[in-house]
Amino acid sequence: MAFSLTKACFPNTNIQVSTRTASETLGWTSNTGSLYISISHYFFPKDADLNAIYNFVADGNTAFISAIQMDSSFLAGMYSNMLHAEIFTHMMPVSLTKTSLHLQDTSSAKNTYSYFYLPFASYFSKTDSIISRTLGYNQFNKPNCIVIFWGKGRLYLHCDARAMSNYFLLSGNNAEYFTRLMQWMPQNPSVIYWDDFYRRNSVAGKDGSGSGLAFLFTLPALAMAFILLIFLLLIYMLVGAKRRQRIVPVIKAPENASVKFAEAIAGLYLNQKDNKTIAEKMILYFNEYTRAHYFMQANISTAEFNEALSRKSGVAKEWVQNLSLHIHKLQNASQVSDSDLLILNELVQQFYKSRK
Repeated sequence: MAFSLTKACFPNTNIQVSTRTASETLGWTSNTGSLYISISHYFFPKDADLNAIYNFVADGNTAFISAIQMDSSFLAGMYSNMLHAEIFTHMMPVSLTKTSLHLQDTSSAKNTYSYFYLPFASYFSKTDSIISRTLGYNQFNKPNCIVIFWGKGRLYLHCDARAMSNYFLLSGNNAEYFTRLMQWMPQNPSVIYWDDFYRRNSVAGKDGSGSGLAFLFTLPALAMAFILLIFLLLIYMLVGAKRRQRIVPVIKAPENASVKFAEAIAGLYLNQKDNKTIAEKMILYFNEYTRAHYFMQANISTAEFNEALSRKSGVAKEWVQNLSLHIHKLQNASQVSDSDLLILNELVQQFYKSRK
């Protein structure tokens, strides 16, 4: 739609559609009354293209550039800066609404141009009043269209290319907005260069590579997501780099041999009522205990053993002698009565309780 309106505004002018960079299109021109028009989502030309545009305008030509985002170095070269709202709409989504813009001295309701979409919120936050003048405003009355007097020519900058879209221009009388913009251009330019390169390749980096990473950083939502991902990855690496606590192996708790022994004794007593076998098991367990704790081989019949066991265990010598005599008695007996078994158990338990 914008291209058709341009032909209607300049019916006698040759319009050349350029599919090349600005340096290739404008670098060799010798015209001093031509017009260069570039309408794209993102405008990130290479340094050589920026210099070509500067020189083209300085030689007495006119350039009209409209983009949602522009290269900051390009704007800085014109002592300007732009605050684009697209990144903020991704961070804090806004609802669709009726939004409008107007040109200079046409802020009344009948001279505004509106449609239903995201608000026109981008604007030029910095301009040089000596070399520039404001021509248009967004709905918040912030400048969104300026002209910069550069050398012998003029550079028109518009910070929201949505106003050049078919959707906007076909809404109501919005085509008049574009027509009025073109009325500020030279009336009879010798030639019009209509850019089709940056419209199709606006996501390419300044090096012209068009790499995936360059594409990512030209889209605010993807750029923020990528930066957030890198930030979270760094946090994960920093936290993960800290010394992790050594895993404590699970150690099987030692079995309570006394309980097992008691269960075995109880089983023998209840099932067979074999006092002799029970006594032998108790004596065997006692001998194993003295060997494991005091490193002594059981020899209950010797006085030296009894004295050494009393000294190492801390149990009175009389208790050790009584236990030794009773063990000796039961080992030599063919049968063991209930009372003898109870006495043995009492003596053994008393030893366990009195030991160091």
